[in-house]
Amino acid sequence: MKELTIKDIAKMAGVSHTEDGYRTGLAYFTRCIKKKKSIATGILCISDHFALGVMQAAVETRVDIPGQISLIGFDDVSFASLPKNPTDYHFPSPRRRSVKLLCRRWKN
Repeated sequence: MKELTIKDIAKMAGVSHTEDGYRTGLAYFTRCIKKKKSIATGILCISDHFALGVMQAAVETRVDIPGQISLIGFDDVSFASLPKNPTDYHFPSPRRRSVKLLCRRWKN
């Protein structure tokens, strides 16, 4: 029996962002490894599904999470649940303000 990957589970759930995260993560990690460039110490993903795809790409390219990179997603989807950490607590208004502030800075 084939061992299921994060990507396989997401496909069964009908999640497309996971595939996008996988392809993006795989391209990024592979490029960094081939060119012997350092990998970012943190990756902020657009959703938990996207983060799961990046996580699968990291596993396949032997990038250590959380040893080499920190990986953050949004949404709090049920199958992305990991042990509680400070970011698991819901602080909607500060989080929303932070994202708005980042978006404003990127536009300028």
